[in-house]
Amino acid sequence: MKLLQKFYKWLRPDGVLHLGISALLVLLLLPLVPACRWWIAASVVIIIGLAKEFYDSTDPAHSAEWHDVACDLIGIALGVALFFYTIGLNGVLWG
Repeated sequence: MKLLQKFYKWLRPDGVLHLGISALLVLLLLPLVPACRWWIAASVVIIIGLAKEFYDSTDPAHSAEWHDVACDLIGIALGVALFFYTIGLNGVLWG
């Protein structure tokens, strides 16, 4: 239980937003690509997250953080896992 509490403390509200939006974006993109090409949807969301952090680094009102990128990656992983859990793998991952 302490590990979960540490993760929640590390996550922070901003991290929850990054995680949730990345998971949602990848879930919206995955049906548009063949299941064996899931990495394309994941790559698009990674690029979007990195572009947002680059923008934050150029805007004095914001700050870019590696924490946000890590939360984006966790959200992408959760979104891909949820997608394949709901449709079932049925051999499509490598087909």
